[in-house]
Amino acid sequence: MKQKDFFDRLREPCPCEVGTRIRLTRMNNDPDPIPVGSEGTVTGGNGSQMYVDWDCGRSLILIPGEDRWTVIR
Repeated sequence: MKQKDFFDRLREPCPCEVGTRIRLTRMNNDPDPIPVGSEGTVTGGNGSQMYVDWDCGRSLILIPGEDRWTVIR
C-alpha cells in the first residue's frame, strides 16, 4: 500500500460498527497472528485499521483489504 493511500484511508469510516461481532477468516503478515476462526468484538477504527478485542483475551487490529473476516449475525 502506498503511503498516500494509507493516509487517505485514515479519513474513511471503519468497515464495521463498534460492537460488531466478527470471525477471522485470514490474517496476513503478522508474526503472532490470531488463529483463523477466532471471534471478537470491534472496538473502533477507520478505513486503514479496525481495532478488535478478541475472545481469547488479545487486542489486535485487522487491516481492511489485507485481513479477512465475516460478521457474526
